[in-house]
Amino acid sequence: MEKGYKLTAVPPDVSAVREDFERFLADLENRGIKRVELVFGIGWALDIYPDEWKPESMAVADVRNVVSDAETKGFGKLGSDDLVLTIAELRAERFYCHEGDIHLESEVPSAYTESAKVDWIEQGWTVSERTR
Repeated sequence: MEKGYKLTAVPPDVSAVREDFERFLADLENRGIKRVELVFGIGWALDIYPDEWKPESMAVADVRNVVSDAETKGFGKLGSDDLVLTIAELRAERFYCHEGDIHLESEVPSAYTESAKVDWIEQGWTVSERTR
């Protein structure tokens, strides 16, 4: 997927990243999306993947537990280490960055990216938008 459109959202405080993660998963479930592709990036990937980083397709319902388990084992932390979730049905990728912000990328703006942007702004996040 070529990613010609990108939103970058900077949270008002550190706890907002975890709250966003929970809202994001609930939104996927409400939309009836059953699966996502998850890959752990810089930080925890060094402990999780023995060789190459492999995206894993999993049920949306399992994402919370997989991330929580990795955090409990001390491999990384949401908002401090990279986590990438690809949502095929929405043709989008949500990237929880090690710098504490979130990137949402897609081919073009969509109803989904617009709803994410509005949600972030309503939650007090600083949002920037880029189109190639």
